[in-house]
Amino acid sequence: MQKHEALDIVYKDIEDQSSVRRIEPHVLLFYDGVWYIKGLCLLRQEARVFAIHRIASVIASGKYFEPDDKIINDVIQQQIFEKNNIHNAEILCDGYLRNLLQSKPLHPQQVVMLVGADQYLVKIPAIAEFELINWVIRQCGRATLLKPVNVRKQISAFAEKIAKNHEFISNGHKMSNVIE
Repeated sequence: MQKHEALDIVYKDIEDQSSVRRIEPHVLLFYDGVWYIKGLCLLRQEARVFAIHRIASVIASGKYFEPDDKIINDVIQQQIFEKNNIHNAEILCDGYLRNLLQSKPLHPQQVVMLVGADQYLVKIPAIAEFELINWVIRQCGRATLLKPVNVRKQISAFAEKIAKNHEFISNGHKMSNVIE
């Protein structure tokens, strides 16, 4: 990576299917407990993320590349997995989450404003949709997504499905082949 040399890799996907690819590794990153490479996949001709533990073999190709500022800046702005970010997201949260967001922001330029007694409005310029949804859900009701409305509706649908599944089990029914 430091030499800006493309790599020929054998990559195993989630279903353990192997493919041979040439990649230009632009960024090495550690995210959510896993090491990744984000770079240009020459097979697909687009930016891709590769989990390092799924790379079965690596050979330096002898072909060199110029670093792509867009790929690098996407990672700096925490746009790691998705090509398109949600822009101008707004979350309502409590003081506990405000403190959490001060130590671990969702975006480097996020803004947190007091809007009521122990209520804070968090404005996030850009964030990956999956990251926004996962973060709100992990807060166990302490965070309410205000904008964008379409993502708020997705979170609501997920919450309804979770509640329905747990209500089904709580009423004494078993999910298929699940041992209580």
